[in-house]
Amino acid sequence: MGVVRKIGVERSVPALKDATEGFLAGVANPKMARAYATALCALTERFGSYEPMTVFEGEVAADRVAAWFIERWGSASAATVNARLNALSSAVGWWRDQDWLAEDPLRRLKRRPVEADRARSLDRGEVAELLGREGIALRE
Repeated sequence: MGVVRKIGVERSVPALKDATEGFLAGVANPKMARAYATALCALTERFGSYEPMTVFEGEVAADRVAAWFIERWGSASAATVNARLNALSSAVGWWRDQDWLAEDPLRRLKRRPVEADRARSLDRGEVAELLGREGIALRE
C-alpha cells in the first residue's frame, strides 16, 4: 500500500523592509508614521532589511526580539518604551492580518506602568504675579 504524505503549504512572505514599507504606507497620519518608523527602522537595522518575515517565527525569535528591545530601549522612560512597543505591536498586528506572521514575536514584552502626572498648572493670579516680577526673565 502507498504512503500518504501531507503537502505543506508554504506561505509567501516578504522581506522585513517590504513589510515595513507596506505597513507604513497605510498609516495616514504623517506624525504617527514618523513615530512608527523610528521603531520599525531600528527593527530592520537589527534583524536585516532583506530577511524574510519568518525570521520572527518561533520561541528563539521571540527571545531575540525581547533581548533586542530591552537592549535598545530598556533604560528609556516608560512613555518611550510604551510608544515603541505600541508601534511594533501595530505593525505586527498588521503583518499577522496579511498572514506574513503566524505568531507574535513581541509576546515576551510588556508595557510599563506610567506614573501619573501630579504637577498642577498655575492659576491666573500666579501667572500674573510671576510676569509682574522685576529682574526675572520671561523664560523663568
